[in-house]
Amino acid sequence: MRYVKILLVLFVIVSGCQKLKPAGFWVSYQEPFLKENISEFGPYGGFSAMHWRASESCNFSKKDILKFAKDHGWQFADTVLVSSDAVTKYHVSGKPYFPFSYTNFSKPDNLEPTFPRWIDSDLIVFRHRTGFLAIQPGNAIQTEINGYIVISADSSQFSVYHLWGE
Repeated sequence: MRYVKILLVLFVIVSGCQKLKPAGFWVSYQEPFLKENISEFGPYGGFSAMHWRASESCNFSKKDILKFAKDHGWQFADTVLVSSDAVTKYHVSGKPYFPFSYTNFSKPDNLEPTFPRWIDSDLIVFRHRTGFLAIQPGNAIQTEINGYIVISADSSQFSVYHLWGE
């Protein structure tokens, strides 16, 4: 009986760790193709940025990626198509970034240039509600849509971005 209690406590601890790093489940998706995995978080929030690149002989399935997100609690919100001309304009201090926005891309002054950008081609952005809030420091603008899956038009690469907390 004592061992059952110990196992139960260990199970609760291990399964609870998933919530400590909200996008942590993504590292198990197509692991051999995961090329970048950047994550920073603390007591008030954090972010994750990950990037996958397929081998020359295969591409990623949008359907499988979106199913994986859904199976892990991400709720699809909408899709945004972005041309390569627009994508290549996202730079801060000469470095490419992905423009997360607390106002859903509607006000440029609310952009958060935290996320590195790895895709320069036409892309599709699938925006999701993740169960976490992202709150812009200083003015309390917040959004529930804070999980982004960015897939290149040719499906040869994709990135996942998640920002939560303040």
